[in-house]
Amino acid sequence: MNSGLPAGANLLAMMILAIILAPLLEEMGWRGYGVDSLRAKTGMLKATLLFAALWSAWHAPLMLIGGTYQNQLARMDNPIFLGNFFVSIIPPAIIANWLYYKNNRSIGAAVVLHSMLNAASVLLNAGQVAKCIATILYAATAAAIIAIDRTAFAEGPRNFLYDAEEPVKSAASRP
Repeated sequence: MNSGLPAGANLLAMMILAIILAPLLEEMGWRGYGVDSLRAKTGMLKATLLFAALWSAWHAPLMLIGGTYQNQLARMDNPIFLGNFFVSIIPPAIIANWLYYKNNRSIGAAVVLHSMLNAASVLLNAGQVAKCIATILYAATAAAIIAIDRTAFAEGPRNFLYDAEEPVKSAASRP
């Protein structure tokens, strides 16, 4: 019986890449640099939505690389599944940003969420209809988080590099 998953060493390599390495590297860049950069210029909700759109677009070039999941989706007869992939990135981005800020800007919290979502996708090998349903559930979760924690998402621009009560003084301005 063919489960659709690669066998042996290929499965192990795919699991390490998809479940550990990709989430770790993406979250270091996206949350560790990207989100805070956006937050310095705009509020939490706008920064989160902009970031989610950027993160979704980040995956678009993978459609052109043979053998990738995105390439397989692009070659399917039903474009809804490819569209779902890009839409499905947005709710977890909202949830991950919320976790990141609620845990004192912990990249680890975002990595754990990202790894769990990738693990579920790889290990459960769910069909495309199930993935569309999962997108709806993620969106409902993200909407609930925004509704419940409105104050966090209503927060305006914030520069986390200069988050102290008093501005950081340069060495030249110190007595």
